[in-house]
Amino acid sequence: MPEMDGLETTRQLRQQPAGLNLRTPIIGLTADMLNLEQQDWQAAGMNACHYKPLEFDSLAAIFTQWDLKSSATALSLSAFFRKYYER
Repeated sequence: MPEMDGLETTRQLRQQPAGLNLRTPIIGLTADMLNLEQQDWQAAGMNACHYKPLEFDSLAAIFTQWDLKSSATALSLSAFFRKYYER
């Protein structure tokens, strides 16, 4: 992201008193496997972080783990993922 990275974005979201619900899961996605350590994303307030490339089954597992998989969400994510990611 041009202005700030995902860790800083997460920190700022978690610090908003009337903003994001503190129980709302924040799940990072990164290609930087060498520099991003688990303690870094946990300290920032992320609930999980996954590395690219991310396959559809892994994405579905993330949504299931964090109880984010409503049927409408799952269908729209599936369509989006298959259209734009699996080329």
